[in-house]
Amino acid sequence: MVVWAHNGHVQTTGLGYKTMGQNLRETFRNQMVVMGFSFNQGSFQSRSQSTGELKKFTVPPAPAGSLDATLASAGIPRFALDLHQVPKSGPVADWFNAPHQTRSIGAAYPEDSPFAFLADFKPPEAFDVILFIADSTRAVPTGGTAR
Repeated sequence: MVVWAHNGHVQTTGLGYKTMGQNLRETFRNQMVVMGFSFNQGSFQSRSQSTGELKKFTVPPAPAGSLDATLASAGIPRFALDLHQVPKSGPVADWFNAPHQTRSIGAAYPEDSPFAFLADFKPPEAFDVILFIADSTRAVPTGGTAR
């Protein structure tokens, strides 16, 4: 079974409330894999926070030091990173086990705010795997009103 939802819903750490991911982890333990998505730059489709209109948004590269920018610095356009393989000690472990900002874009996005919705979390606590895309493109509308 696959459950596809926003990173904030599937992550296994709290956001001030118990997430779906936390509830599922309690039930299924290690019988499930939680994948978080990350991207550096590009476009996506969301509703405007001000008008509610479904539209295309385009954002520049992620801020330096963020999870997204750090993953982009590898120079690999698309990859999956198994967070269970992060070393248990040393500089790589220290970096991954510290909170880092990442884009957390959902159903609505503000106009003219390319760095809105950056969330801080420790990747190995939130996900089992990070799926990274360097350059995102929005979903192609099929007869909808997105422009």
